[in-house]
Amino acid sequence: RNVLFLLIAFQLLCHSEAKANAEAKTTYYPDYTIYHNVDRYNSEVETLARLYPRCVTTDDSGRSRQGDKLYLVKLTDSSKATRADGSRKQTMLITFGEHAREFLPVESFFKLVHDTCKAFSTGQEETVHLLANVELLLIGLVNPDGRRHLETSKDWCWRGMANMVDVNR
Repeated sequence: RNVLFLLIAFQLLCHSEAKANAEAKTTYYPDYTIYHNVDRYNSEVETLARLYPRCVTTDDSGRSRQGDKLYLVKLTDSSKATRADGSRKQTMLITFGEHAREFLPVESFFKLVHDTCKAFSTGQEETVHLLANVELLLIGLVNPDGRRHLETSKDWCWRGMANMVDVNR
């Protein structure tokens, strides 16, 4: 009899917890004091060349389909136009922020820029060698239209571009 009572009590308890969990669905809203929205991204990219004039140049001549700036950030040792042997520097393009709902790639872009430039400015040997021989071309937010759509629609699962196409499908 005690076992039957315990089984019924356990079943009722589990059912009420499951019902409470189903009713208590929460929506995640990104904390834009941590993550960059499009406007904050643009503002911070515009400051990079002033922060790190020896290794960063920016170009904002690109535009998205809806008119947002597409920034190209170049990391290289700007005092050296060519490699030590006179040959052209190698060029590497790295893109971030293809999918609107993925916040960490854009944050990774800023971390890469800041860490690389700080290491360069302190004379860290590997970074000095890298930037003397390579031009890193970075686009930190490839899909500003999709990110704006996500920000305005509050559809936090949105991964496509504003024209409803997934950028890599």
